[in-house]
Amino acid sequence: MGLELAMAGILIVAVAGWLLAGRLHGAWRSRAAAEQAQHVAEARMAALRRLAAGVAHDLNNQLTVLLGMLDLLAAHPADEREAAHIDRMQEAAERAASLTARLHGLTTPPAQPPRPVRLEAILPPLQPLLADALGDTVALEISLPAGLWPILADPAAVEWDLLTMVLAGQDASAGARRLRLAAANRPAGAGAGADTVRLALHAGSTLLRAQDFPRATDQAVSGTPIVLLVDDDEAVRSTTAEVLTERGYTVRAAGSGAAALALLESGVAVDVVVSDIAMPAMDGSEFADRLARSRPRLPVVFLTGGAVAGATMPLGKPFRAAELVARIEAALASVTTR
Repeated sequence: MGLELAMAGILIVAVAGWLLAGRLHGAWRSRAAAEQAQHVAEARMAALRRLAAGVAHDLNNQLTVLLGMLDLLAAHPADEREAAHIDRMQEAAERAASLTARLHGLTTPPAQPPRPVRLEAILPPLQPLLADALGDTVALEISLPAGLWPILADPAAVEWDLLTMVLAGQDASAGARRLRLAAANRPAGAGAGADTVRLALHAGSTLLRAQDFPRATDQAVSGTPIVLLVDDDEAVRSTTAEVLTERGYTVRAAGSGAAALALLESGVAVDVVVSDIAMPAMDGSEFADRLARSRPRLPVVFLTGGAVAGATMPLGKPFRAAELVARIEAALASVTTR
């Protein structure tokens, strides 16, 4: 009986050891496969980086010649029709130069020190490039909630991190047809030692990749300035918003002072306010007073025929786009010198 129990014990130990060894071997193989996949992804990104750098260099040379020749043609157009055609060609060439500059930035190792920047200024312009990298079979959705904190980072490094994240995520997604890149604030204590902003890539409910960026606080934020445009006239509001958007600003619009204050209280990021003065219910003066109490460092450009108490840099209507942009830039610059 004792011998049988001993043999049974040996058999149990042997089976358990065999099962444990099998599991350890399986875990080792899974880890080795993951490391190999990571190595392949890194090699792929390095090759892509070299290829993109060469393409960007050649395109920059060709665009330099093209823009130079267009400048020569623009100096002596044959007639108005030809001048209009040259203008359109110059605009197209400048857009191409902007895309090439972004491509070149993605291929150059980041060397700039971190600075405050908004993801709202980085992700939307980068989305077409990310979509091209993924190809036609994969759709990319980007989700940026209102009130997202600015981050402390080098924008070029963030762009490169995003491209790497999306391509690596595609490799790990097992053929997913739709990916979602979402940003979210993560207060200290919620799995992090300090306030961070998390970028996470999902395929359905599966988390593929995630990266945390430190929150930037108490500093002027670089990137595309965000304008809160306040005007009760819908035509003026929509036209001005389109003008500012064309000139590279991100615009959030409100039809009244009360609506603008509600937007600010919800945590929406804003760098400068552009507001009409003559508005019903809450005019520009009251709006400026309440704004000064809640956001004293937020610069304001008022649209009016004359100065108003509490207003800064009043701009008379009608105005040219260049005049409004100059006032906005002056207002933004005033924040950094306070």
